[in-house]
Amino acid sequence: MAISAQIVYDKVIKELGSAFATQQHSTNEVIGYINDAVVRLCKERDFPFNRMRYSFTYSTPNVMVQIPYNIRSLHVFKGTQEYIIQDLYNFEFDPKLNNFSCGIGEEAGETMFICNDTGDFTIIYRGYPPEITTLTDNIALPKDCTQCIVLNALIYGNQSITRYEPIADIEGRYRIELEKLAFSNDYKKPNAPVIRSSKYKF
Repeated sequence: MAISAQIVYDKVIKELGSAFATQQHSTNEVIGYINDAVVRLCKERDFPFNRMRYSFTYSTPNVMVQIPYNIRSLHVFKGTQEYIIQDLYNFEFDPKLNNFSCGIGEEAGETMFICNDTGDFTIIYRGYPPEITTLTDNIALPKDCTQCIVLNALIYGNQSITRYEPIADIEGRYRIELEKLAFSNDYKKPNAPVIRSSKYKF
């Protein structure tokens, strides 16, 4: 399950054409468009492929730790015990609320975890794959996501050179491809209810 960054890059360059070439965008800038495109796609739906698991040892109570590549946390487990997730605002966490509770929130754009317990935790979350840094990297998403990523990257590329005229058309094409992807795989929309259960399988 991976997409070649080189293939996506080549498709983006081909579609942007002469307008792109005259702006002399660097390879790193195009890689940035691709990474932004991947994050946007993963935020669109609760896809099976962006259900991720992060396991770590939490050794110091009430100290924040980062959960990488997180969009929305769904479940937290310590062994087979599921913990209640408190949504944190300004990281006002009440460790006395429940013996099996933890706090998850954002600080400086990063998702953070805090708990009054210690041990080996596993977080199930909606997320996105690690960023690519070179064209030899692979994007850790199914190949049927390729066209959605290409079209998203085109939008970011055109925005960067204030070339807004083609964006509406590209956005329309992206929406069509997104619906094809969703329909063909029967994916859920992100606002679908999530049932928290200790029987959750991972």
